[in-house]
Amino acid sequence: MQNHTPWCRFKEHLHHLVLHLLLVVNPHLLHVNDSHVLDSSVLGCLSQSIHVFQIPEVNATKGSTVTLQCNYTLISTEETSIGWYRWYKHVLGGPEVSNDNVHFKDRVSRVTNTDFLSNGLANIQLHDVQLEESGMYLCEVEFMLNQSTKGYGNWTFLHVQEFVTLNPENPVDNVVGITFRLLIVLLISFMSGALYLLWIKRGHAPSREL
Repeated sequence: MQNHTPWCRFKEHLHHLVLHLLLVVNPHLLHVNDSHVLDSSVLGCLSQSIHVFQIPEVNATKGSTVTLQCNYTLISTEETSIGWYRWYKHVLGGPEVSNDNVHFKDRVSRVTNTDFLSNGLANIQLHDVQLEESGMYLCEVEFMLNQSTKGYGNWTFLHVQEFVTLNPENPVDNVVGITFRLLIVLLISFMSGALYLLWIKRGHAPSREL
């Protein structure tokens, strides 16, 4: 049973604040070592809990591979090696984003068990991502301690857009462009010369000093 004295609640809130500040300072932080932010008195207040963090937004182009990042910290006085994680699209508890889902079949990669259990990683990679896969994705982490304990991220918005290929410049177009510019220069020169001759014919010839 957790201790919910005011002092313990204060330490719990302080711990949450420290973890969030660490994530803000380094958005690519994958794992926070509990020993750096927790002391034994906090562990005494928090017998077990899971804090899960996700990047708010990820952009990808159609057909590319995108990583949905999720990291967690497990606060527990127990040693455990029984845990797993899941990803959902749009709805918690709905169809999982996994290779067992026909829509994502053979297009989902997961981190190794070592990375999950030892490094606090719960990432997935989506390969050949499609436009219709834009949306909100949720990371869920679960461990079997003295009871099932779950933690949830704060959703990641995946924005998939078309990849616009810029065609290389056409050499023919380059030649046409250069020719056009030369013609403009010649035309301006011709008109300037014609105006100068007309000005001379009207009696404005330049005087010559003997």
